[in-house]
Amino acid sequence: MDDERAITLNRFAVACAATRLSIVGTVYLLMPLVLNAQEKSKADSHRYITNSIGMKFVEIPAGKFAMGSPESEAGSRIDERPVHEVQISKPFLLGVYEVTQGEYQKVTGTNPSFFCTTGQGAKKVEGITTDRFPVEQVSWVEAEEYCKKLSELPEEMRAGRRYRLPTEAEWQYACRAGKPTPIKPDLLTLGKYAWTMENSGARTHPIGKKLPNAWKLFDMLGNVAEWATDKDNKPVVCGGAFSDKAVV
Repeated sequence: MDDERAITLNRFAVACAATRLSIVGTVYLLMPLVLNAQEKSKADSHRYITNSIGMKFVEIPAGKFAMGSPESEAGSRIDERPVHEVQISKPFLLGVYEVTQGEYQKVTGTNPSFFCTTGQGAKKVEGITTDRFPVEQVSWVEAEEYCKKLSELPEEMRAGRRYRLPTEAEWQYACRAGKPTPIKPDLLTLGKYAWTMENSGARTHPIGKKLPNAWKLFDMLGNVAEWATDKDNKPVVCGGAFSDKAVV
């Protein structure tokens, strides 16, 4: 992995008109986060890293997986085919949780989220502190700028940490957590892992309230969808959101 783009921001809620989506109304997306070679030795011995603003990262091991979805898979799209093998050549550190409203505000001084006390969805979260809710209504460009600003914080610079969005392949690999496909439970079990249309009450929820996957990553299947970059360094949306119907 390139040291100049070494920390994958796990999980940033963002909203935009992504090229592969048909957008109707508000779309909620998430941004993830990755860490550099200087930090890897610590991750090797401790597995987890916590940065200067309290964001937690877990090491994702190197390996290979079958990327994409077969035509027979429910909900699969034509742009996910053909299924092909991808090698992740080096370990990387990925955020355990989605980037929160509090974490975004610490770095940028703003909170653009729909579901916050000053957002258009304030009635949905009335009486609730939303600092630990995922930040949303952030474009891919703004997500990239967040990575840059986070990397430029004095303590992060002293530690040699640089942040970026994950690649689409890294995100899919981490979501599968060493398995051929992501968790494919029945609808009842899915509710233990993800906030979807069926259980979300039509809003986002605090990070980490559902079960993690096998690599201890939370909310990979719901709550908010996530920003990543494709092989041409263009924006791509990964994962599902609270407003999506559960598909198993």
